[in-house]
Amino acid sequence: MSIMQYASKFIELSRFVPDFVAIERMKMRGFEEGLAFHIRHQLSSQPIHSYQDLYERAVDRVEGHKPKPEPSKEEVD
Repeated sequence: MSIMQYASKFIELSRFVPDFVAIERMKMRGFEEGLAFHIRHQLSSQPIHSYQDLYERAVDRVEGHKPKPEPSKEEVD
């Protein structure tokens, strides 16, 4: 599951526990606890102050570790 899919499902399911996500810190903690350990570990070294910031940094971590596509033959020539 991608970070975007996870975030979408997290928001969708959070409507069933409005008290849990009413406080930004609790919302962030719940989202972070559902992330894979290696992503949580990478995020733990930086101060994060909002849910949006947490989401964006998680996406950046995953996107930054995807293999780069091979250059096309036209790009190499």
